[in-house]
Amino acid sequence: MSTSDVSLSASMRSNLLELQQTSRLTDRTQTSLSTGKRVNTAIDGPTNYFAAKQLSQRASDLNTLKDSFSEAVQTIKTADKGITQISSLLDQAQRIVTSSKTATEDEKSSLDAQLKDVVSQFDQLAKDSSYNGRNLLTGESDMTVSFNESGSSKLTIKSTDLQASALGLDTLSMTDEDAIEESLKTIDSARSSLRSSSQVLSSNLNIITTREDFTKDYISSLEQGASKLTLADLNEEGANLTALQTRQQLGVQSLSMASQSSQALLSLFR
Repeated sequence: MSTSDVSLSASMRSNLLELQQTSRLTDRTQTSLSTGKRVNTAIDGPTNYFAAKQLSQRASDLNTLKDSFSEAVQTIKTADKGITQISSLLDQAQRIVTSSKTATEDEKSSLDAQLKDVVSQFDQLAKDSSYNGRNLLTGESDMTVSFNESGSSKLTIKSTDLQASALGLDTLSMTDEDAIEESLKTIDSARSSLRSSSQVLSSNLNIITTREDFTKDYISSLEQGASKLTLADLNEEGANLTALQTRQQLGVQSLSMASQSSQALLSLFR
């Protein structure tokens, strides 16, 4: 006898349909309890599902951007450390030039050699002040930091050339009194340039760290928003599961009773 040949009473058919519906609800509730979400697929709630997915995607995109913020911060900090060290060399150069005012000819020869060694270090320090291949002290390439996915909100940090020739330090001389005074003026001018560059970097660093903090908070808000749209109330789902299991047991008993009634009725005709 095929399945299609089986005849079910109206009561049995109703109980079977009720059991099937209860089974589907039980499976859905168990999934919610195991995942912690009441909306796991678009079928569970298309509006909340797609809204949560959009929020999560935005949070993911901003997380990627946040990584670039960290890279930019480290690049700026590296450049600022370079400026600090270049300033130390500048102080050393100033001491050498100042000492030459009262130095003998033999001493001036030694001081001249020292000055050349110091000046040669300016370029090396500037070139070594790079992070992950990016250098803000050689004037070669600027750095742009995007604050949103479209790049419509961004900050461009200019690379400043702080090498010896750009600062005029390759012209330092101690040949006579006028040359010494001119060299000291050049050193003062270079120090002013370094101070200005450091202030610009500090300002840019503050902007980036402020945007980084804002983005972290924004990502957290997006993730919380997505969670609120999909998260299940575990207490409520637990209570639902208990109720459905009871309902299922009662359905099985009802189906059994309906089957027994049908069999009793059929026995009258045997």
